[in-house]
Amino acid sequence: LQGLRIAGCEGLRICGEHFAADGPGAVFAATVLALESADSDLLASVTASAIAEPSKARQFTSALAWVARSAAERFCPEHVARDPDPLRACVLRGLALRRINPGRHLDTAIHDSNESISSASLRAAGELGRIDLLATIAGKYESPSWHISSWALWAGALLGDEVARRELPR
Repeated sequence: LQGLRIAGCEGLRICGEHFAADGPGAVFAATVLALESADSDLLASVTASAIAEPSKARQFTSALAWVARSAAERFCPEHVARDPDPLRACVLRGLALRRINPGRHLDTAIHDSNESISSASLRAAGELGRIDLLATIAGKYESPSWHISSWALWAGALLGDEVARRELPR
C-alpha cells in the first residue's frame, strides 16, 4: 500500500487496472487509495466491485475503517443516503468501525425496508453510543425479522436498556 502511495498517479493507475484481478486485499488497497486521493473514477470502480461481491464488500468496509477520518468523512455521509443498498450497508458498517456518526442518515436507515440496511444501522447506533435513538431501537425489539430484532436487542443492551439485556439471546 505504501509503495502505491509513493508511486502517486502511476500507483493509482496500476491499482485501478489490477484491483479487479481479485488478489487478496486488492479492493482494500484500491479503496484506500481512491479515498485518500479523492479519485472519483477509481472510487466508482471499487464501489461497483463492492456491490457485486460480498468478499469485496468486506474489503471495501475495512478500507473505510482504515483511512484517515477526513477521507472517510468526505465520502460517507452522502452515500448512506443515496447509494444502492449493498453499498449503503458497507458504508454504515465502515462508519461505525471508524466511529463516525452519520447523523440523521442513521436515524432514517434504522427504518429502511431492506433488512441489511436496518440491521447495519441498528448495530452502528449501538456501536456509536446513539442513546438518542434508544426509543426507536426499542421499537425494533419485537420485529418479525430475526436479524433486525437481534441487532436491536444487542444495540439496546449496549446502550444500557435493561429490557434488551434481559431479552438478548445468549
